[in-house]
Amino acid sequence: IHLVASTVKKISKGSMVMVMLGFTLATVMAATFTGSAVAAFCIVAPIVTATCEEMNISISKTIFSVGLVSIAACAIIPVGGSLAMLAELNEQYTMEAMDLFKGRGMSLLVLMLYTTFVGFRFAPEKPIVASKDSSELSKRVAHHEPLKQPQEIAAIAIFCLVSLCLIFNTPLNNVLAAIGGPNLAAWEISFIGAVATVATGVLSSKEACASMPIDLTLMVAGGLCMGSALANTGAGDLIGSAIANTASSLGNPYLIGALF
Repeated sequence: IHLVASTVKKISKGSMVMVMLGFTLATVMAATFTGSAVAAFCIVAPIVTATCEEMNISISKTIFSVGLVSIAACAIIPVGGSLAMLAELNEQYTMEAMDLFKGRGMSLLVLMLYTTFVGFRFAPEKPIVASKDSSELSKRVAHHEPLKQPQEIAAIAIFCLVSLCLIFNTPLNNVLAAIGGPNLAAWEISFIGAVATVATGVLSSKEACASMPIDLTLMVAGGLCMGSALANTGAGDLIGSAIANTASSLGNPYLIGALF
């Protein structure tokens, strides 16, 4: 990662616009091929963090723009995971491969221009919530013995394989289906990578558990439970119908968009 960061620094020659252009294009490609905003952000974020540290740039200047592009770029360009999302939507709606691009492509282009030339200029100098950079993490784990060569190779291989499997998730599932194997969701690929990290000795079980964001996990679990409750009790349909009735009475497409 630090090698990539050094390369970005040399290519950009200190230009913040060039740095943001690289981040934006990398995020669009990751979101397009994976079809998942979370997977795209997880792939790009470590590189963004390392590059910011290499160039002495505040991470808060860049990371919000990367998150925005991760969300906006999903299911627009009909390639990879985005094409799989289109296939899922076509179970209810009949659309051609380029329909999503025609409808949302301009908004993605505007956002890319914003994040490249404008976004970082208005981003805060320091994070609102204090965060730890990789140098602080390095100090925290300095008392641990360095990884042996086989474990270091395993760590690099696992990271690369998980990233590639997330990017080419749809072709991978096509190959698995052809040989009679089960499809792998993005979370299953990530889980297999985490298990492999512990199994190969890259992390101990205690280190792996300590690295888990329990608060975020509980928040997601609570959100899923709430969503299931809304769906099972009919409250979700009630809220959706109320919003739909309000939107239909407005008539103005801009007000409808603002409502949603």
